[in-house]
Amino acid sequence: MVEGLPWATREPTAGPIDWCGVGEQAALLRCWHWWACRLCGTQPLVEVSWAWKRAEILMAIQGSRVALEGKIETVAVEVNLLRADLQKVSDKVKVAEGSIVELQTEVGALRIQMVQANSMARRLEARLEDAEGRSRQNNVRLLGFPERAEGSAAEAFFESWIRDVLQPTGFS
Repeated sequence: MVEGLPWATREPTAGPIDWCGVGEQAALLRCWHWWACRLCGTQPLVEVSWAWKRAEILMAIQGSRVALEGKIETVAVEVNLLRADLQKVSDKVKVAEGSIVELQTEVGALRIQMVQANSMARRLEARLEDAEGRSRQNNVRLLGFPERAEGSAAEAFFESWIRDVLQPTGFS
């Protein structure tokens, strides 16, 4: 115990309510009140007038208020920036949605054209096969000749072959 300061060396009591009712912190702070403690009976270090303490508290509150206003202002600026960014993103999304709708319409039209083109291709293929078949009906097929015996002049070869084959029989 320090002379004249009995609360400066007092140890906390055991149990749920320790030194001045502030628990384990009291052992470290050694009765931090500026008023007389009713639990432990300690007296303040210095007589403090309530008006001075009130002014100190009001100044602390005012300082906290100014700091909070600054932080709120910073947050408000950041929120406005985020709103602007969100609006830009929203505008881009709207443009993208419009492009998607246009592309879907175009894809639908192209699918219809593809179905029509496939249908026309099938019809033209059938007509081509029919025309090839009809053109072969009037063709004469000669068997027994070696491959490519006619050379580049098939008509001349065939005329000379017919003359050679038919002359011995007496046809001219």
